[in-house]
Amino acid sequence: MRSPTQMTLNELRKRGHPVDVVEHWMQFPGMKQGRRKDLFNFIDIIYLDLETREIVGVQTTSGSHRTDRLDKIIMSKHARHWMLCNGAIEIWSWRKIRKKKKDGKLSKVSRYEPSITQVTLEDIPF
Repeated sequence: MRSPTQMTLNELRKRGHPVDVVEHWMQFPGMKQGRRKDLFNFIDIIYLDLETREIVGVQTTSGSHRTDRLDKIIMSKHARHWMLCNGAIEIWSWRKIRKKKKDGKLSKVSRYEPSITQVTLEDIPF
C-alpha cells in the first residue's frame, strides 16, 4: 500500500492542484529513531485551490484514524489562526473499497478511495 500522503498527493495532482508536502522527518542525534513533524503540528500537505482561491492544509490518514486526526487539529493552537487567515483545513482519510459488479455482487478487486472531511471554525472550541 502506498502511504496516505502519497495517495493524497497523486489525487490532488490529478485534480490539477499545485501541491507540496510540508511535513518532514526529524532525526535525533545519536538515536536510531526519529519522528515526523507536521507544519503547525497538523498539516502534512498544502495545496492551492485555484477555483476557490483557497490555500488548504491537509492532514492525511488511514480511514480508521480520521477521528484521531480531527482531535489533533482541534487541540492545535494554530488551527484556528490558520482558518482566521483564510486557510482551509481538510482531513483525507483513505480506505479500501470493493465496488459492486453489474450483478450486484461485490467485486474481488478493491481500491483505495478518500473520504474528505472539511474542518470548520465551529469544530474548534476555542
